[in-house]
Amino acid sequence: MTTEREFLQLALKASAGVDGGRWQLAEIAACMRDAKIDNWAAKLGTLPNVRRAERTMREWSQVADFRQSCRRKFKLPFSFYAVVSRFVDRIELTALEDALEVAEGEAGMTHEAFAAQLRDMVGNDADDLRRMVSKCDSMIDVLGKMLLIPNLPVSFYEHAEHAQETLTFAVEALEMGANRVVV
Repeated sequence: MTTEREFLQLALKASAGVDGGRWQLAEIAACMRDAKIDNWAAKLGTLPNVRRAERTMREWSQVADFRQSCRRKFKLPFSFYAVVSRFVDRIELTALEDALEVAEGEAGMTHEAFAAQLRDMVGNDADDLRRMVSKCDSMIDVLGKMLLIPNLPVSFYEHAEHAQETLTFAVEALEMGANRVVV
């Protein structure tokens, strides 16, 4: 019978391999991109043990770039760097490095909580929220037009109606947020 400790040791070993593999793939992706290899993201992403979207491979190459630009390598999983790389255009490098340093020091910090902290650092202004409302409204309209198309599977109609309803709630939340933002 396997004990809890044995399971956790196995998980620790497996996660180290997964994280190391992601870093290796990210660095290879960045090298392939820099070498200007045609369709590098697609070629890398379609390898049997990779099976990732081109978009993901491009993102991972950016994660590798970001890590190289840091003053030091923080002892955090790949996922933390992936989260940070999405904010490089909106938060200064030193502030991102400071956030990584804090996360590194907090043993229980999850990458989801870390992402929420970065989103809070960025914030949204009223114009950002209004643009999001407009995009959601457009999606609601598109779904409404699709619901008029005859002879689609019944489950499509059910899911499309649910999506419309969910987007309507999202619009209401965004509108409330836009009204609270001080411009």
